[in-house]
Order: sequence, then C-alpha cells, then structure tokens
Amino acid sequence: MRVLRKGPPFAVINRLQVKFDMLKNRLSGVKCHRISVCLIHLARYTIQPWDSKASINGFKKKLQEPEFNLTPQEAELFQQIKRTIENMSRSMSEDVTKSLKSNEVLSNFVLSSNLVDSLIQNFGDDWKSALGFFNWANSHPSYKHTTYAYNRMIDLIGKMKKFDAMWNLLYESNSAHSLSLDTVAKAMRRLAGARHWKETILLFDKLETLGFERNVETTNVLLDALCKEGKVNYAREAFLVLKSHIGPNEHTFNILLHGWCKVRNIGEAVRQIEDMKQYGLKPSVITYSTIINAYCHQGNFSEVYDILDFMVSQGCPPNVISYTAIMNSLGKSGKIDEALNIIQRMKETRCAPDTLFYNSLLHLLGKAGRWNEAWSIFEVEMELNGVPHSLSTYNTMVAISCRHGIVESALGILRKMEISNCKPDLWSYRPILRLCLRKRDLNNQVWLLLDEIINKHGMSLDLDTYTLLIHGFCKCGDFNSGFSIFEKMVSHGIHPSSITCELLLNEAEREGRVDVVQLIQNFRDQKEEFFLPIQEEVSVSTN
Repeated sequence: MRVLRKGPPFAVINRLQVKFDMLKNRLSGVKCHRISVCLIHLARYTIQPWDSKASINGFKKKLQEPEFNLTPQEAELFQQIKRTIENMSRSMSEDVTKSLKSNEVLSNFVLSSNLVDSLIQNFGDDWKSALGFFNWANSHPSYKHTTYAYNRMIDLIGKMKKFDAMWNLLYESNSAHSLSLDTVAKAMRRLAGARHWKETILLFDKLETLGFERNVETTNVLLDALCKEGKVNYAREAFLVLKSHIGPNEHTFNILLHGWCKVRNIGEAVRQIEDMKQYGLKPSVITYSTIINAYCHQGNFSEVYDILDFMVSQGCPPNVISYTAIMNSLGKSGKIDEALNIIQRMKETRCAPDTLFYNSLLHLLGKAGRWNEAWSIFEVEMELNGVPHSLSTYNTMVAISCRHGIVESALGILRKMEISNCKPDLWSYRPILRLCLRKRDLNNQVWLLLDEIINKHGMSLDLDTYTLLIHGFCKCGDFNSGFSIFEKMVSHGIHPSSITCELLLNEAEREGRVDVVQLIQNFRDQKEEFFLPIQEEVSVSTN
C-alpha cells in the first residue's frame, strides 16, 4: 500500500504543541467538568484545515422512523385530534393546548403512548401544533410521555431554533425520568448546527445535573456533535483537555478521524490511526472505511483500491458498507461499469449485499437510464437473495419512475407499499408531486395525492414539501393554488424562505393582486429576522 499523504507542515503542528503545552501547565488541576472555560482559551490556538473552503458531505443515511400500528379506536381518535388542530388558530403553541383542553369530547378519551407518539411523529415540521399537542397530552391525568416523545420534540424544537423551549424540555424529560443519551445527542447537534458552540459545550458541562456521567460515551457524544458540524478543531481541543481524565476508546478516534475527513484533511485523519495504536487500540473496518470514503469524495480511486487490498492483507476485509460507499462514488463520477464491477470484488471476499447496497445499486442504474435492469433487481434478484425491500427501496423506485416520467409506475409502487404494509413517507410522494406539477394536465392528481398524505396516512407537510408545492403551482401558472398552500404553511408555523416570498410577490404583482402583495410584504417584514443568515461568533473572550 502506498504511503498516505501528510497533512499540514510539521512546523505548524510543533508551534501549536508548544502553545498547548504552555496552556496545559496553566490549566493543570482544572477539573474536566469545566471544559468550557478551557476551550475558551484553547480556541485561540486552533488551526484551520488546509482546504477550509472545501467541504464534503458524509455518506448520508436516512434514519428509519418507528412504525405505529394503531387500533381502530386509536385511528379514529388520531383523525379526530388532527381535524381539531387543523381547524383551529395556531399563532402560538399555547393556542393549540388551550383549544384541545376546551374540547370536552377529547378530554373524555384515555390516551395511549402508541397514539400520542404516532401523532407527534406525523406533525412533521409543524412545531406549534406538535408542542401544543404534546403539552395537552402531558396535562392528561395518569398520562406520561415516552422517551420517544421527548426525543422527537426536543429534536423538532431544536431544528426550529427554539432553544429556550428545548432547554425546558430537556429538564422536564429529566424530571420525568425519560431523558436518554440519544436525546442529549440530538440537542447537542441542534445547538452545534446553529453555531451555538459555547452552548453545545455548556450542555456537556451540565450532564451531571441531567443524570449522566461524564465518561467516554458522553464525551464521544460531544465530539461527534462538533465534528459533524465541521468544528473538528474544537473537538480536538476538547479531546486534548479530557483525555487525561477520560480514556478514549476506538469510537473516540473514529469520530475525530471522520471529522478530519469531513473537512478534507486526510493527513490529520490518518494521524488518528497512529494515535489509536499508541493507546493499544486496533483500527477496524469502520476506521478504514472512513478513510476510503474521504478518498472517494476526492475521486482518488487508486488510493481506495490500495486500502481495500491492505485491509484484506491485514485480515480486516471490507464490509458491505465499504463497498456501497465506493460504488456510490464511482457512479457519481460517471464510472458506471467500474461501479458495477464492485459486485465482483464483493463476491471475492464473500461479502453479501444488503438492502442498503441494493438501494444504492437501484439508484445508480436509474441515474444511468438502465430502467429495465433496476426493475429486474427490484422485482426478482432481491427476492431470490432473500433481501427485503425497505421504505428507501420503494422510494428509490418511485424516484426512478418519476425521473423517466412514468407516473403510472410510481403510483403502482405506492400501491405495492400498501400491500406489503410499508407505510410511505413524504419522500415517497415528493417525486410524484413534482412530476405531476410539471405535467400541467396532472395538476388534479396533486390534490388527490395531498388528500392521501394528510387524510389517509395522517402525515403533516414539512418545509420542503410546502416549498415544492408553492414553486410548482406558480411555475405552471396556478398562483391561487400556490398562495393557498402558502397560507396553510404559515398557519402551521412553518416559515417560507425569502426566495419563496419573493416568488409569490412577483406572481401576485403580475396577477394584479394588490391585497395579496400587501399581505406577503407584511409577513416578510414581520419575519425579516428569520431570513437573515446566522452569523458565527468570530471572537472569543479570554478574560
């Protein structure tokens, strides 16, 4: 295997190490539970990755949501609650709670966690309705929210940057003994994603008050949140402060390694492998696969094949995840035949394909226009190999059908999902909605699909779906429908982007709708701060 390239010049690293040693002497004796103070000082000495403008997206995997099988009575109550909320004013979440409390019929029902969790899942990005319903359910006698409910709500509230409410829910879930480490991880990710670095570290500082120990597991949660948001320098400094108190494990180094790969500093990533060995830890298939993924993003496939051979020679053969990542990257680079040859490499190492591999293969074939091959794998090969279809499998086939303009096939796949008891999600419907909006003679089909989404499956539309509908209707000359969707979106507390507002303004002016122009302008002016990009703090006090 060829020598992997080095990262930044060692002179820079040596200067950083001298400064860090000076700080370490000053900070000796500082307890690890106050790392936020340490990091304020250490932040002065962080170095930027050499390709700071470049970024790569990690191999994204959409997490599967749990499925809730409602009893007939629960399903009836589900629809009744949804209709009640749909017909009420939702300027604030408190309005939803108040309206539900005043409904005597609903108050007489006994709530089940199955019903409540299902509703919370189906509110999508409609955080006001979700939070209002959540608080109403919490006020019900003898009802206690599940860990899933708190997890979902904290993630949603954090996504909408309602951090005061998020902190309140964290403390509330802790008091209810329903706070999980996964929930804390989601909160950290949301804080880091909003560039609230200090608050991210503050949450780590407060872990003991939330019932968690500061150990290697919780340290990894902090490092993971920072690395996934591109702040690997902060993660490294946190690691340097904590490592003398909390011994790292293999996962710790894999997190840092992934962080360096994410900012395209493979030299620093490879250094993590050497650091692992100093702690007596052995690189795993996950470690090597992360490096492989980084080289894939660079298009450096000669290095990828060298690492594959090296892994086999070390008795650490690649797994199906490694091969899936390589096949995806080759496909994106236009190397379709080479990507398909990965299947032969898998056979040589006796690595069996799984559902995720087939999903990627289907996507690759669809992108290459090889519709018949994709359909054969979907209908025949997966069944022969005993590999089940997942929600993503169906969604991939829907997307391929729509890419080829075959609406009937896409709708047929939706029906197949129903037969196999696989509940569709918004990703199942978006490609079909987009295709129907492009084919103006199918606009009526859009409303039928929306009725399925909302009334048949009990789902709430999210920001992306609302945006797709508004832009789609406006582009095909149906401003009234586009504006109707806009009103629905705003009433659910979901804020459109500035681009969407500008589009509606231009269309309203073209249609001569003075009243609508004024309404949109008023909304835009009231929510102007929402459209402003969040500015990162560039200075950190060292006093």
